[in-house]
Amino acid sequence: MSDRRYAVVLPRDVLTAEGPEAEAYLQGQLSQDVAALPDGASAWSWLLAPNGKVDCLLRISRISAAEWLLDTDAGWGDAALARLQRFKLRTKVELAASGARVVGLRGPGWDAASGWGSPIGVRIARELGRGIVHGTHDRRRRRHRTAGDRSRQLS
Repeated sequence: MSDRRYAVVLPRDVLTAEGPEAEAYLQGQLSQDVAALPDGASAWSWLLAPNGKVDCLLRISRISAAEWLLDTDAGWGDAALARLQRFKLRTKVELAASGARVVGLRGPGWDAASGWGSPIGVRIARELGRGIVHGTHDRRRRRHRTAGDRSRQLS
């Protein structure tokens, strides 16, 4: 096992949900208990159809009660956005596709204390652009990288 840490730009589509009713709206659309997520946390969730069937798997990240990021596999963003827009009747939430890139942090030693606020996190953000932390040092995820992923070796 390598002791090196690196960042990988992941092929993900990112959506934003902003507004005073964003939390309540997402709570009703997703399988995850989004109200229980603290600021800065993220979790996997299903985007459900009205009949309870799954539309897509996504990761929801809480920036604040009024600002959320949702990322899903590349190619699913438009469908997820259309599905979320469909039931947004008279709700004070703005949904949009985002140009943010998702960056996965790989290798041992990544945790909340060494994330984006750390010197290495600032360096990654500067080199790769704005992104959201998608993963940590989970060895199983590392094996699923594709040859097309771009990675940077960090000291």
